[in-house]
Amino acid sequence: MSISNFCVSVLRSLAPNYQRHFSPQKIILYITVLLLTPFSTFSNADSLVNGGVVSSAIILPQQQHSYTFAANANERININVTDVDNTNFIPWVTIYKPDGTYLAQSWSQNVAVVDSIVATQTGTYTVIVRDASTGNASIGAYKIYFSKAPNAVELGSLINGGIQAEFIDKGDIDTYQISANANERININVTDVDNTNFIPWVTIYKPDGTYLTQSWSQYVAVVDSVVATQTGTYTVIVRDASTGNASTGNYNLYYSKAPNAFELGDLINGGIRAEFIDKGDIDTYQISANANERININVTDVDNTNLIPWVTIYKPDGTYLTQSWSQNVAVVDSVVATQTGTYTVIVRDASTGNASTGNYNLYYSKAPNAFELGDLINGGIRAEFIDKGDIDTYQISANANERININVTDVDNTNLIPWVTIYKPDGTYLTQSWSQNVAVVDSVVATQTGTYTVIVRDASTGNASTGNYHLYYAKAPQAIELGELFNGGALLGFIDKGDIDTFHFSVSLSEKISITITDLDNNSFIPRITLYYPDGTYFTQSWNQNTATLLNLSPTQAGKITVLIRDASTGNASTGNYRVVLSKTLNTN
Repeated sequence: MSISNFCVSVLRSLAPNYQRHFSPQKIILYITVLLLTPFSTFSNADSLVNGGVVSSAIILPQQQHSYTFAANANERININVTDVDNTNFIPWVTIYKPDGTYLAQSWSQNVAVVDSIVATQTGTYTVIVRDASTGNASIGAYKIYFSKAPNAVELGSLINGGIQAEFIDKGDIDTYQISANANERININVTDVDNTNFIPWVTIYKPDGTYLTQSWSQYVAVVDSVVATQTGTYTVIVRDASTGNASTGNYNLYYSKAPNAFELGDLINGGIRAEFIDKGDIDTYQISANANERININVTDVDNTNLIPWVTIYKPDGTYLTQSWSQNVAVVDSVVATQTGTYTVIVRDASTGNASTGNYNLYYSKAPNAFELGDLINGGIRAEFIDKGDIDTYQISANANERININVTDVDNTNLIPWVTIYKPDGTYLTQSWSQNVAVVDSVVATQTGTYTVIVRDASTGNASTGNYHLYYAKAPQAIELGELFNGGALLGFIDKGDIDTFHFSVSLSEKISITITDLDNNSFIPRITLYYPDGTYFTQSWNQNTATLLNLSPTQAGKITVLIRDASTGNASTGNYRVVLSKTLNTN
C-alpha cells in the first residue's frame, strides 16, 4: 500500500463519510501532516498521575503509546485501559520494571485490567499501550486509569459513618483513603444503586501499599469487620467486576470504622430507635458501658420483608465484641462489656446479596440504669405488651440476702414465650427464666444491696412473637399485697395465671405456727406456699395437689413473716380459688 493510500484509509476509518466532511485541500493537509510524522510508532512517554486518568487515541496501525510512573517495591499497581468507542480496537497494556524486564500485561475487548500487581523493584516503571486485535491494526480512542497504593486519593477521604455517592464510567477506577489504627475494624459496603450490570468491586490496601482485602458481588460488595493490621492511611479503590469489566453505573459507598462511627448518635438505655436500611446501607450508633456490665440489643425487621437484621458491636479500642443476625429479630443477649468506654454498634442487612431494604426497630438495654418502665412495686403487678423484638426494662431495690420472686405470664396464650432476666446493681448477671405461658424466678437470693435491673423479652423461635403479659413481683420482706393473716382466721383468694399473692403475719419466738392452703375448686391448680423471715431470708415452703400444709413450725426470728401463694402445677399456669388458714400456738418446748 502506498503512503497516500494508507493516509486515506486512516482518514476513512476516522470518518466513514470523509468525502462529505473533508475537502481535497483538507485531505492533502492531513496527508502532509502524516508524511511529516516520524516513522517510529512510539509516542513520547508521559507520566501517569496516581488516581488519575489519561485520554488518548491510537491513530496508526501498530502504534504504541508509552507512559511512566514511579513505585516502591511491594506497592500494588492497578491499571485499566478501555476502548472508549466500542470499536474493533482491543486495548493491550504491558508494564516493564525499572530495569526494563517484563512485569505484567493484559488485553481484553473493551477493558484491559491489571489488577493489584506487586511492584518488585523500586524505581520508574514503563507502561506500553497498543492494539491487540488481529494484525494489531485497529485504531481507537482509549482511557488509561492508574492507581497505586499508597497515595491514590482521587476522591479524597471517606467519612467514618458516612456515604459517598459516585459513578463508575467504563473501565473507571475510583480511589479514596481512610485512616485507621492497628487492630481497628473496617466495614465497607459498595452498592449498585440502579440494579444494572455493574458489579461493585472494592479493594483495600494497607498504608505501606500492600494488599489487605477485597470483595465483589452483584448489587452489594461487602467488606465485613476486616482488621486493620497497620496504623496509617489505607487506600480504597472501586471498580466494576462484571464480565469484561466494562459496565457502568451509580454506586453508594458506605464506610464505618470502629471506634468513632456514630452517624445516628447515641442509643438511649432502655429505649428504641426506628430507622430504615437502604440498599447496602450501614447504620452506626454508639453506647457507653463499664467493664463487666451486660449489653442487650434486639434489631427487628418491622415489616416482615426480606431484610435480615444484622448487628455488630465493637469495643472502645475498635476490636470486635459480638454480632448477631436472624430473620425477623437479631438478638444480642447479655453480652459482657470487657472494656470501659464507648462501644460502636452497626446495623446492616444479612440477606443473600446483602441488598434487601426495610424499616427496623433497635431496642437497647444495659444493666445497670435501664428502667424504661420504671420501678416494680413489691407485691404488685404490671400489665404490658411485648412488640416484635421489644425489650421492656424495669428496676427493683433489694438488700443482700433478700429473696426475689418474679412471674411473667403470657396473658392471651399466644406464641409469646415470656423471658425475664435480672441483673445485679453492678450490672453483672443474676438469673433468668423463660417458659411457655409463665417464666418463673423463684426465691433468688439478692447478692448485692442496691438497684437491680429486670428485662422482659420474647424467647420464642426467632424471638419475634408479640403479646400482652403480666409481671408479678414479690420480695421478702415487705410484700403485703393482700394484707395481714390473723391467728385462727381464714382468707379467701384467687390465683390468676402466673399470679403471686402475698400476705404477712406477726410471730414471736414463743409461738408455733401452722398454715394450710386448700384448692377450693379441685382443678389443676396446685397450691404452693412459701414463708420468709422478717429479714427476707427463706424459712420454708410446701406444695401439694388440693391442700398444702405447714405444721407446727418453730420460727428462729420474731417479727413479720412474709407469705407467698402461687401455683405449682406443670407450667405454673393453672388458676383457681383457694382458702388459707393460719394457726399459732404457744411453743411449750
